[in-house]
Amino acid sequence: NKDLDGALKLYSSISKDERLPLKILGCGNAIERVKKIIDDHRVQSEIEVIPFLDLDDVVSLYCNSTFIWAHSKYEGYGRAVAEAKLSHKKILCTQISAFME
Repeated sequence: NKDLDGALKLYSSISKDERLPLKILGCGNAIERVKKIIDDHRVQSEIEVIPFLDLDDVVSLYCNSTFIWAHSKYEGYGRAVAEAKLSHKKILCTQISAFME
């Protein structure tokens, strides 16, 4: 449901000079699959994968980010969007009902 492949397809379509570096959070045990998708899109040098973080580190990353990108096909609850709002960050997200509420 997170549609990482779709997100990276969009990201890789941006001119390399205009891309911001990305940090991908929350991939947990799927880190190898995530790295393969990144490799497939040839954007390894611009992306850092962070598999596990405690809550304080997540909050710190949110607070120090330029914006939060929540790219998903569907969600039961838009937690990333809620966290971004609490961090007073700009949000780039797909237009799904959980993110629009």
